[in-house]
Amino acid sequence: MSTIRAYSIEAITAKLFTHVEHEVLQAFPADGGRLLQEGVSRFGTPVMKAIAAKADAEGEPHTMHAYIPSRTTAEPDPEKDVTMYAQMARLFAAAAKAVVDVHGDAGRDAVREGVRTFGESRGAGIAARAAEKGLPNTMEHYLDNYDMERSALFEVETTYHQQDREIEQLFTVCPFGQQWADDETGE
Repeated sequence: MSTIRAYSIEAITAKLFTHVEHEVLQAFPADGGRLLQEGVSRFGTPVMKAIAAKADAEGEPHTMHAYIPSRTTAEPDPEKDVTMYAQMARLFAAAAKAVVDVHGDAGRDAVREGVRTFGESRGAGIAARAAEKGLPNTMEHYLDNYDMERSALFEVETTYHQQDREIEQLFTVCPFGQQWADDETGE
């Protein structure tokens, strides 16, 4: 059993936001923080506060509190049927849109770089989980050491391509993609 903890979707959301925030502030020091704040305000600061509180409880370092006014109370989402996966998709879309609407392709690049470093960080954690079990950092051990539980909300077919040393995953149901489609924020 690994002693490296698995992440909740709230902790993953906080981690993603922190990586995107870092890249946006680097790319746009004059207005990146203000733009992210606009995105967070459109998303909903009470929901963000609840996400941040869960990430805090798990010990996940993040920067979400910088965007939550001190008098905001953490309230449950009024849409009770909205999953945390949908909330993650909505927060990402709101933050990215605020940056891209002002900075265009340069904004897209900054957001993409945040997503890339987020993925790189998660990959390093997955490799560490495998190493803790004495397993090599190979594709065969990737999914068995994944850093968060796969929800039943996803439907996926996984194919291992040994010759190309690749894992192909075909998602036929994805709550992130569905939320972006529903909200018309697919870009």
